[in-house]
Amino acid sequence: MLTPTSWTDSQLKSFCDYHGIPNPSPRTRDSLLSTVRSNYQSAANKAGETAAYPGNWLYSQWSDSDLKTWCDERGIPVPQTGNRDSLIASIRRHSYVAAQEANKKYNSATQQASNAQESLSN
Repeated sequence: MLTPTSWTDSQLKSFCDYHGIPNPSPRTRDSLLSTVRSNYQSAANKAGETAAYPGNWLYSQWSDSDLKTWCDERGIPVPQTGNRDSLIASIRRHSYVAAQEANKKYNSATQQASNAQESLSN
């Protein structure tokens, strides 16, 4: 899933402004992140979307240039002449794959911890 921790301060503030979320005071990166995280699901609900698989609602304040830059910084291949919908589709696809990989690693680590605990108990 695309997480707000990878957003710029400007993108975080824009998200708050667009979704009517009061900006924290004093406005620091940590306070912006905390505010966006705590209001992320409610913003998705208002847009009639799911936070687990974000759609256009999440990127509505981002310019096409912002989307391309974000992809380029993370090595996500996107056609440089692609339209906005194809950029968002690519981000969504890569976010989904990353979430699946993270889930597999979490499950593996949980299993290893459980095995270790059982071994110690024996």
